[in-house]
Amino acid sequence: MSVSSIWNSEAAAGTTTMIEMVDGMNMRPDPARSSKALSLVPSVFFGLLLSLLFLGTVQVAVHSAPSFDGAMNLEVASSIAQGEGYRRLYAQRDVFPHEIQTGAPYILPAAAVFKIWGVAIPQAQVVNVAYFALLLATTFLLVRQRGSRTLALFAACTAAIVPGILRFGFGGYGEIPAIALVFAATATFYSERGRHPLATAFMAGILLALAVITKTVMLIGAGALCLCIILELAFPADGRRMPHIKRMGSFVAGGMLAMIAMESWRAVALGGADAWANWWAEETSGIFKQAGVRTGLADTTTGLLAKLGLHLQYLSQNYQLAVWATALWLVLLCFAGVAMLLRSPEREGKWSTLTILITAIVYTAWWLLVTPTAKAWHRRIIDGMICADVGMIMFIAAWLGDLRNRTCSSVTRISMTFITCMVLALPLTWLVKGSRALIHARSNPDNNHALLRVAEEVRALPKNAYIFGVGWYSAPVISLLAERPIQDFNDIPVSRMETGRPVYFVQAPSDSSDYLERVRSSYQLSGAPWGSYALLKATSLTPSPLVPQHDIVRRHINAADNYSYMRGFNESEGSNGRWLSDDNLILLTPEAGDHFELIVYTLSQTSYMHNSAPKITVSFNGCAAPAQDSKPGDVSKLNFPIPESCGLAPGQPVNIRIEVDNLVDAATTRDQRALAVLGKELGFVGPQP
Repeated sequence: MSVSSIWNSEAAAGTTTMIEMVDGMNMRPDPARSSKALSLVPSVFFGLLLSLLFLGTVQVAVHSAPSFDGAMNLEVASSIAQGEGYRRLYAQRDVFPHEIQTGAPYILPAAAVFKIWGVAIPQAQVVNVAYFALLLATTFLLVRQRGSRTLALFAACTAAIVPGILRFGFGGYGEIPAIALVFAATATFYSERGRHPLATAFMAGILLALAVITKTVMLIGAGALCLCIILELAFPADGRRMPHIKRMGSFVAGGMLAMIAMESWRAVALGGADAWANWWAEETSGIFKQAGVRTGLADTTTGLLAKLGLHLQYLSQNYQLAVWATALWLVLLCFAGVAMLLRSPEREGKWSTLTILITAIVYTAWWLLVTPTAKAWHRRIIDGMICADVGMIMFIAAWLGDLRNRTCSSVTRISMTFITCMVLALPLTWLVKGSRALIHARSNPDNNHALLRVAEEVRALPKNAYIFGVGWYSAPVISLLAERPIQDFNDIPVSRMETGRPVYFVQAPSDSSDYLERVRSSYQLSGAPWGSYALLKATSLTPSPLVPQHDIVRRHINAADNYSYMRGFNESEGSNGRWLSDDNLILLTPEAGDHFELIVYTLSQTSYMHNSAPKITVSFNGCAAPAQDSKPGDVSKLNFPIPESCGLAPGQPVNIRIEVDNLVDAATTRDQRALAVLGKELGFVGPQP
């Protein structure tokens, strides 16, 4: 059966009313009300639908290239598969790079896949598909532990089609693996405890630790599960606390074992306890900034209510619903959480359902109220959306079970059905919308064709070729598929490049900026449409000369001035000056008897990539003056006499090239720009009195 039959199957079942569907989803089939054969009909329908949704999703995914961030994660997997350690295929190839924000439980299985089957787009999706299957299976288990098979299958169907899951579940991100592991830990801990209760608790602890290792934000899920474990210990259903204490101890032991193993590996790879502590200090700072608990990322509003309103609009767009419908869903979510918290501990399903609901509520509250607007992305709330969906269906399963065990009047039954319909309306809505979207979902074969062509071109380059990205824009998808490391052009001064080696730049679609603009404006590159996949050869690394236009060509400037005839310099920093890169060009006009003066501040020697003072070379229309060293940790006033052989004419504009042979280590500043020395003043000056 094809994927397109999903919608036809739904239409065929459209005659089933919501009340009848709820009855079919109830806790256990009642032989007095329906035959066994009829009770299987909705289960068969949702089971078939789940299979089609899974197969349809996989069919689209295996032809979809990883995202930018996902490819960075998979670069680490490729490096491990090649025996080169936990590092990217870019720039200085630091161990455990901070830009990798998905952990080992995703990367290590991907490394195993690459080791066995090689690197290609389908292989890059194997681990994504596996974790997607784990998410569906654990969703089914969580609901099935207290609800009917039909309701559990329905929950898995809605989880398979949560808005955004096709995009973020198969881009190489860690959100779906992380929430799948939280679900697995919860389902394992609250599984039947008759056999091996300590072993299952131990395994649940390992799974929860793996979830946190995968994505730090899963501390929310870990906190929710640990809170419910503590509450269950405080209010045991059978009045006995000792079995719960033993299970809690086993659970903690499993989690600690996984965390100790991971951090021991990290410490050894980084080079010891001090390096490990420094790594975590920097990592924690970044985590707090992205989480919104420390300043560093911008909010578009200053008031909490304004921020809530703005993020609620974003969330509504993610849900593809009106704002009022999203707000109603959040109210129902909070109602379910409170109702489950007040539910008697003696009733089955309380703690597992409460775990998922607390995770959803805290996750959503954090995203709405705390996370910076600059990071209020769909990907960062999708786990909260999944938890809300599954948690609400678990709540319905538990609530229907409670009511089913009591004698209910017809009014109560109608009220129960109405509330159930309200709760299930959103999952049912996106199940219908998502099924339609999946039918029409296609990867872009033309885009993949261009990507694979460039990856093959990069793979075929000579071994000694320089292959460059620029700063953050590292073309990780191309590097991954080509299995070739790419260097950062901002790390290697042009003056230090080995002559005779071919130089290439990798272009890949990015955001609205042209990250190769500085390179294009300065040097001669082979042509290609901007924003496409392309491999650009640098035919020359000699800057193109600046030509006088309408603005006046000056004799001398402050480095921070907004001067028209500058290229290669970084942006002005006001009164602080302007950072020079490794290769800068400026157009100035000398007078008779002038020499060139450059005033710069140089950082301490330890801040630079090479263990030597930055050497500065100045040339006039291609005619070089003797190089001079700047003074690390101090301001240098450097005077460059104009060689007579340069033949400069007073009053005529001159292209002045300023090259610096050392750059600030980005690991020191966390600044991806090419920073050499901080310019204060530069230009032609006359003889000193």
